[in-house]
Amino acid sequence: HISKIVAAFCRLHEDELEEEIFEKLTDRRFIPLIDKESALSLLELASRLLKNKDNTTCLQKRCIKILAQHWKGFKEQGVTQSIRNLPSMVIGELFDRTIAAAQTDLENCLSSVQHEIAKNTEMMTIKLRQSTAEVQRQVEDEHSTRQ
Repeated sequence: HISKIVAAFCRLHEDELEEEIFEKLTDRRFIPLIDKESALSLLELASRLLKNKDNTTCLQKRCIKILAQHWKGFKEQGVTQSIRNLPSMVIGELFDRTIAAAQTDLENCLSSVQHEIAKNTEMMTIKLRQSTAEVQRQVEDEHSTRQ
């Protein structure tokens, strides 16, 4: 993935990399998709190299989007430790996006569970009706043989 290559190159040459070159290397036209494994590294590099930014950049937003989508792996990826050095606006946006992604995942899970419960309830209702009908037949058969 091109974002892995660019991230590795930029980390290797961070000391001599200028802001303008970094912006060109990480431009959306050059890197349309950010890989989840390089998102944190690129986000950290952007925070160090793009010092004069008052707003989150396109690159930062793309990295945040990918990281938020993969929120379940934050602990294993070391994200929680690494984000401490990021600008507060980046942390805030990452937090907002992560909460939204987790909420969407939770809602999807809840919907799936509700669907499963409804399906199981319907099956149990059918089985109960069948069992009730069978018991009624047995009672009727027993009652008719006694007469």
